[in-house]
Amino acid sequence: MKISHFKKWGITVLALVGTFLASTSQGWAGSCCGGGGAATLIVPKSARAAASFTTAWEQYDGYYDQGGDWRPDPPSSDLAQYRVSLAMAQRLGADWQGSLNLPYVWNHNRYSAVDSSTSGLGDLTLGITYETFEAPTCVTRIRRLKDLTPSVYLTGGLLIPTGVSPYDEVDNSFDITGRGFYRADLNLLVEKGIFPWTFTMTGGLGYHFERKINREYGTYVEPYTKQLGKTANGSLGVGYTWDLPWEPTLGMTLITTLTLSDRWEGEATIDGIKDPSSGLDKRTLGISATLLSFGNDWSVNTGYTTSRPTDGWGRNSPATDVITLGVRHVFYH
Repeated sequence: MKISHFKKWGITVLALVGTFLASTSQGWAGSCCGGGGAATLIVPKSARAAASFTTAWEQYDGYYDQGGDWRPDPPSSDLAQYRVSLAMAQRLGADWQGSLNLPYVWNHNRYSAVDSSTSGLGDLTLGITYETFEAPTCVTRIRRLKDLTPSVYLTGGLLIPTGVSPYDEVDNSFDITGRGFYRADLNLLVEKGIFPWTFTMTGGLGYHFERKINREYGTYVEPYTKQLGKTANGSLGVGYTWDLPWEPTLGMTLITTLTLSDRWEGEATIDGIKDPSSGLDKRTLGISATLLSFGNDWSVNTGYTTSRPTDGWGRNSPATDVITLGVRHVFYH
């Protein structure tokens, strides 16, 4: 392999890493070429900033009950959510970078012969990421033990409830675009590229802050305090890289990725008492493809994530299919 080819592949590796960060939708990636998940966009080591614009269509297909069994929605139901997200990331130092992600949400639902259509901002995510490595760790082959060293990212995040929640002026759960709680997150991303393969592992913990509530779905209620449960998430992923040989795509790179993700949320508390009907689990399987330009600055990503109606793939959560399409630009100068 020519050195120039390896260098280009090194830049492509993290166009897939962000797919595995704590998020339900497909995204971008980090160490060699930059990226990030739906909540976190990662700037490559050699760049100063990055921006992405992502669209998502989420179709609901029944739900998982408290026991983990899948239940269908009523006949003729059609539940969907559409999202567009703008993410920006800026390098703050040699090993530090900050990011933000702001979605806009449209809900279009028909449930039990009732139609509803609403839109509004989603919840804003702020993040700061520390890179534990001085240079990308992508290699073409393993020659020594040091070649197994991965790239490791540590990200602290804050979810800000800028969306419409059940505690605002809304009629029902189909109108909401956010959860209504602040949440602090700590995420770990471990990535290793051994051409043409890339392997990723993520893990994360989240803590919801308690808040006072005096309204539910537009109706004022006796004030009480509520705190959503702690969260945990993890994922494993593998990606494969192709240098496209055809003349119209000469110099471009295609990366395909397969991921398995799990998310867990503990029971909420109301006035300090646990709510046994709350909490959730959800497992998803995702596949994505990223096309990287010759100059390494532009990329297009499309993905599909599913939690198909199979018993045991969720608890207290909807079964969904998500299709995403996005574009990302990296600023090197």
